[in-house]
Amino acid sequence: MAEAMATKLEVGAIFHSYDEVDFAIHDYQMRNFVQLYIRDSRTISNGTRRARIKNFNQRLKYSEITFACVHGGRKYKSQSSGVRPNQKTFLMDCPVSLKMRVSPDGQSLFVKSFQEQHNHSISQVCMCNCEVKGWEA
Repeated sequence: MAEAMATKLEVGAIFHSYDEVDFAIHDYQMRNFVQLYIRDSRTISNGTRRARIKNFNQRLKYSEITFACVHGGRKYKSQSSGVRPNQKTFLMDCPVSLKMRVSPDGQSLFVKSFQEQHNHSISQVCMCNCEVKGWEA
């Protein structure tokens, strides 16, 4: 079962509960030595107000969800006056994102887009360092 879930993380993949999504994301992270976090989301309750669909599967938890690499986001641009020199960030403007949306019938989530190319090195050592420092996704 774990093997089947791991291969499902691709454009068009369908998930019938958020637990399935969570398992697939965790498995993807472990296999590829990356860390993803929820960058943006819309819950089922908020999605109900916006959508024409009123009968959402409550096990989905989200009607829209976007995962991103922990190294994503804008590059840090210091505006300091030099009082505290050498302040660093691990943000590198990584373009990786995984966008999921609820299906038209409201019963499942599907992968709408998946940008998988990182602009930084990926290794088990780097991932372990992030986990030790508490940056776990």
